[in-house]
Amino acid sequence: MANRYANLVGTKKISEDFNNINIGFDKVQEDMDTNKGTADTHIKNADIHVTAAKKAEWDGKAPGSTQVDLKAHTDNADIHVTKAKKEEWDGKAPGSLQEEVDNHIADKVAHLTKQEHDKLTELKEGGEPNQNAFARVNGLEAVTTSDEFTIVGDVGIDVTTNPLDKSIHLTVNGESTPGKHGVTHDIGGSDPIPGLAQAVIDATDAKTKATQALAVANAAETPAGAQGKADAAQAAAEEYAKEQDELMKSDYVRNPGYATTAGTAESYIVTLDPMPTVLADGFGITIVPHVDCANSPTLNVNSMGATPLKKKNGSVYAAGDLLAGKPYSFRKIGPDFLVDSSGEEVIIQGQVEYNVEYAENIEKNSPIVVRKSGDTFTKLPNPDTLPKGAAYNASFASDGKYLAVANYGNPSVTIYKRSRDTFTKLPDPVSLPDGGASDVEFSKDGIYLATSPYGSNIVTIFKRSEDMFTKLVEIASSFSTDNSYIELRFSPDGVYLVMTSRGWPFLEIYKRSGDSFTMLNYPSYMPYNETYSADFSPDGVYLAVTNYSDPRLIIYKRSGDTFTKLPNPASMPPSARDVAFSPDNVYLAVTNYDDTSGLTIYKRSGDTFTKLPDHVSIPSDYPECIIFSPDSNYLIVGSDETPFITIYKRSGDTFTKLPNLATLPSSRVNDFAFSSDGTYLAVAIQRSHYFSVYKKLMQAFNLRNIVDLNSRSDTAMIGYSKEQGNEGETKKIIAIIGGNQ
Repeated sequence: MANRYANLVGTKKISEDFNNINIGFDKVQEDMDTNKGTADTHIKNADIHVTAAKKAEWDGKAPGSTQVDLKAHTDNADIHVTKAKKEEWDGKAPGSLQEEVDNHIADKVAHLTKQEHDKLTELKEGGEPNQNAFARVNGLEAVTTSDEFTIVGDVGIDVTTNPLDKSIHLTVNGESTPGKHGVTHDIGGSDPIPGLAQAVIDATDAKTKATQALAVANAAETPAGAQGKADAAQAAAEEYAKEQDELMKSDYVRNPGYATTAGTAESYIVTLDPMPTVLADGFGITIVPHVDCANSPTLNVNSMGATPLKKKNGSVYAAGDLLAGKPYSFRKIGPDFLVDSSGEEVIIQGQVEYNVEYAENIEKNSPIVVRKSGDTFTKLPNPDTLPKGAAYNASFASDGKYLAVANYGNPSVTIYKRSRDTFTKLPDPVSLPDGGASDVEFSKDGIYLATSPYGSNIVTIFKRSEDMFTKLVEIASSFSTDNSYIELRFSPDGVYLVMTSRGWPFLEIYKRSGDSFTMLNYPSYMPYNETYSADFSPDGVYLAVTNYSDPRLIIYKRSGDTFTKLPNPASMPPSARDVAFSPDNVYLAVTNYDDTSGLTIYKRSGDTFTKLPDHVSIPSDYPECIIFSPDSNYLIVGSDETPFITIYKRSGDTFTKLPNLATLPSSRVNDFAFSSDGTYLAVAIQRSHYFSVYKKLMQAFNLRNIVDLNSRSDTAMIGYSKEQGNEGETKKIIAIIGGNQ
């Protein structure tokens, strides 16, 4: 095994090569001694090690402080030279430093000469100290080595200096005579100037005369001066007048502005001069529109913002209300411009605005008459609140404002108040029957409302005061507990109330006196079975009743409180459900609950009722109800099968079926009610929304003369056209008479 300490032979025994081992150990000991010496020398070297105190000092330094110390050491220019300075030194020629040292020593400014050094050495302590700058001037003594004295000029004397030659100059400036000397020359002085006193007197007198002469001269105006003053006065007056004129023009409350509009039909724009600073309340302006206005027009004055133009009552203008080329005056009131001139249409008490189809060409502001025209009944939107269940009956008050619907469920009667084409549900009356009502009936004057609970023998009567319905009385049959009422009918004068029923006595008649209802004696002839319907003739003389069994139709004639049965018509209906008199008291119609005969119509002549020929177009299966229009021109039938409503138009004794309504009910129709003017038709429906209202088409015609009114019975409203329109167009009209129906 060869190495740098011993070369042992691997094939020899240790005893054979033992000497080489000793030699190796000696060499190891030699290396160890050498290394120990090196280590001891290193340990003792203070240049590369610190003492324990210095180490403790370093250990006590705050983190980062060593870097601060190092930077301070590096920045120390006293112990370091710049790189440039080092390069300068390194670049010096050998021996040049000695030359610089010699030059420095020879510098007489930086060093004293031997003579100067000797002179300073000879000075004794305190000898020849610094002396004062001056000793004494005009008796003033210097106190310190830096004392100064100042030369000051007096009245009439200026003091100046010249720093170049360090000279001081005293100059008499002539602005004032030295005081003490001048006094000697005054009047009364020691050396007065001759004639001075008289000169002063003469000068004073001359000044006085000059002042008086100036006053006289000012008082005596020259023509040129007078003209100048006049011109000045005129200019001032014109300026004042201009200021007042501008002030008046800018006061648009007292002096309204005037302008022709620009902009659009919706947004008029005007520019006033002078420009207003604010649109104050009372701000007035007359505008001439450049185009007819659109709906809800506004006016923007000098870009101060759009302000609505409105009528005196605060309503907005409709399109075409403000005409191009016509002047309209407005006043700013609150947030709006309200009209302040006769340019606004005249408001007539009770007038109402409508949209109506023109039956012919009509000019704006023309007198018109609105008639229930054509054969069209249009369904109105459903009321916001509908009956809770199937509607069995409906009834209008005579003024057409109130409509009551008897329905299944609670409330059992739903009462609406009409405002034009809108029907709004009123609060439920207190003490309404529960569970539903089979019928409801207004008295013809709209004061009393009778209703019967479904399947009950009780009739509840309410009295109306405005929109309030107060329970007045309950009427109960005393004969049969199963006597549920089917139909209620008031006489045209509201004196009699007829009740049909399922149980004995099948027919009851009550007479009203004030708020009291008293049952009359039974007629001498009474129905033998269940009665369905009853109706009074328009004059209240005849009462027709339908019966389940023969005779299916019973007609009574009233005389006072007595109801006497008339002989049966020669031709009786095969069955009977509902019955109705025509408002002209000529016709009596009966629905037949039969799939072949459907409808029977009689014509009255005195006490005789003659059946008219059957119609080719009869209602669909199972007609339920029937009603005449108030003008007797239409007969409407409701049935149990589609189309559910069939309308006939009468011409003489002929009833012709009209085309089906555009919008039909979706289930059986149980009853109808017409408003007294024939405009609205209420329909009670078995299912779906339970209740609908149809409106008769109305058209506007030119009103040419009084004959147009007297010769027609279908007049609905009288007024004037608000817009020009052609035949077939729908335009705005103002209804003066009939508009609130």
